[in-house]
Amino acid sequence: MTWLAQVRDEAFAQRPRGDRRGELNWGRPPWRRGAPATPERCRRDGGSATVAVVGGIALLIVLTVAALSLGSAVLASHRARAAVDLASLAGASALMSGDSLAVACERAGGVARRGDAVIVSCTAAGGASLTVRGEVSASIPLLGRAEATARAGPAARGSG
Repeated sequence: MTWLAQVRDEAFAQRPRGDRRGELNWGRPPWRRGAPATPERCRRDGGSATVAVVGGIALLIVLTVAALSLGSAVLASHRARAAVDLASLAGASALMSGDSLAVACERAGGVARRGDAVIVSCTAAGGASLTVRGEVSASIPLLGRAEATARAGPAARGSG
């Protein structure tokens, strides 16, 4: 008899009677110990996996909507900055060519409309510099509007 067979036989000899079929759960791995899966126990657990899956899907939907909302807000902010920057450059160009503030603001408004922005305020400072404030609505209406401010014109004296 080999050494391994002798150890196995000694282990079986130490087991309580009737345990060779696993009735007493002696010697079973820890993950296999516990109550066996009976039809009654399975009926009590019915639907628990469905609830977990539905919860997981709901969480994914909420995270997707949040990510899309954040993306829409960031996009609106970028669009507002670009439109107002271009509008202030167009208005400052008109001011520097000798047009009045009203004409410069009208030109800035036209450029802003092409960028889907609305001019909120248009002010001149120092003769040739123009400050424009505008806003763009987000693609998701519940997010509101993104605002931006831009100044264009010659650099202030003493800067640079």
